[in-house]
Amino acid sequence: MDDRLAELEARLARIEDERAIERLIASYGPLVDAGAADDTAALWAVDGRYEVEGWSMASRDDVAAMVRSDAHQGLIGRGSTHFLGPAVATVDGDRAVAVCESVLVVRHNERYLVARAGVHYFQLSRIDGRWQIQNRVSRTLDGSTEARSLLVDGVRGVQR
Repeated sequence: MDDRLAELEARLARIEDERAIERLIASYGPLVDAGAADDTAALWAVDGRYEVEGWSMASRDDVAAMVRSDAHQGLIGRGSTHFLGPAVATVDGDRAVAVCESVLVVRHNERYLVARAGVHYFQLSRIDGRWQIQNRVSRTLDGSTEARSLLVDGVRGVQR
């Protein structure tokens, strides 16, 4: 009976970790679209990295600066949504890998248009009892080998 209880506890802990990571990733869109720079940045570890085409950030402060930037403020000021689809998370102790796809929808002439479809590969760590992004790589889903590799590595839980 003790083995079954231990197995159930381990399974529950894994599910809770996966759910916490999924919630963290799902929080990005609402926070970044609200312009909540500090809350968005708090999703990252202090020294966490975020690489998206044309922009490389190497800390929580850099992520907050991106949200406060004129480019981002202009985007959300016109109306936009960063919609991240369901994430696939693979937990290994205090480290995890997750991947999801997204669409960026922007308001243009009273209509909403899809401006970008992307893949987002995350490496996360449990730090001070909470999951935080150590590294996030985002690429446009443009058919490139790199973008497709991020999808496969993320689903497989491969650390890059």
